[in-house]
Amino acid sequence: MADFYEKINPQTQIFSETFDFIDFLQSNERKFALLNSVDDICQFIVSENVLYPEVADIVLRFMCTPVSTVDCERGFSRHNLIKTKTRNCLSTKTVENLMLISMKKPGKEFQYNLAFKKWVSVKKRRIY
Repeated sequence: MADFYEKINPQTQIFSETFDFIDFLQSNERKFALLNSVDDICQFIVSENVLYPEVADIVLRFMCTPVSTVDCERGFSRHNLIKTKTRNCLSTKTVENLMLISMKKPGKEFQYNLAFKKWVSVKKRRIY
């Protein structure tokens, strides 16, 4: 990440700032003993962005980078199942709601009969 960051921002002092941060952590080892995971260290860097702004910027980029594209691909697949050629007039909000319902199915306590009655009463519909 630091190599890439240095390419897009040649004036950066990212390497020296990173080493300064590591020295800072090591010199205050007792104070930072609770930083046990990478997530803890990243959260600390972001909170101390005044001291280490370039390291904090890289950490923020690192933390929002998805690990895989599975969720995105799953969303597109679900979208294609819902919005077909015969259902191409669905509004964006309707498609969004249908995707949420299909991906996060309601629990057993959901009252399907009441939902159906409300759906029928909202608009005159032809029910076969």
